[in-house]
Amino acid sequence: MTTDRPTSHPSATRWGAAALPVLVGALLALLRGTLAESTAAMVLVLTVVAAAATGDRVAGIAAALTAAGSFDFFLTEPYLSLSIHRTDDVELAVVLVLVGLAVTEIALWG
Repeated sequence: MTTDRPTSHPSATRWGAAALPVLVGALLALLRGTLAESTAAMVLVLTVVAAAATGDRVAGIAAALTAAGSFDFFLTEPYLSLSIHRTDDVELAVVLVLVGLAVTEIALWG
C-alpha cells in the first residue's frame, strides 16, 4: 500500500522537526561570541529545510516557528529569555519564520 506521507509516524516527524531547531539553537549558543547572528539564523534555516524535506507541512511550520523561538531564546539579548529588545533582532526573527514557511511550501510544491 502506498501513501502520500513519507513516514508512517507523522507525529514523530513533527516532534523531531520541532525539537531539531531547539537543539541546534542551543549548540549555536555555545558559539555566540564568535558567530554572527545572521549566520546563526541561516544555520537555523537549514533545520527548517530538513523538516520541509520530509514532505510534511506541519513539520515544516513547526520547525520554522521553533527556529525563530530558538533564535530569540538562545541568540538574542537578553539571552535565555523570550523577549527581544533590538529592532534588528525582531526583523531577523520574523524573516526567519517567513523564509521557513516559504521553504516549506516550495519543498511541498516540488
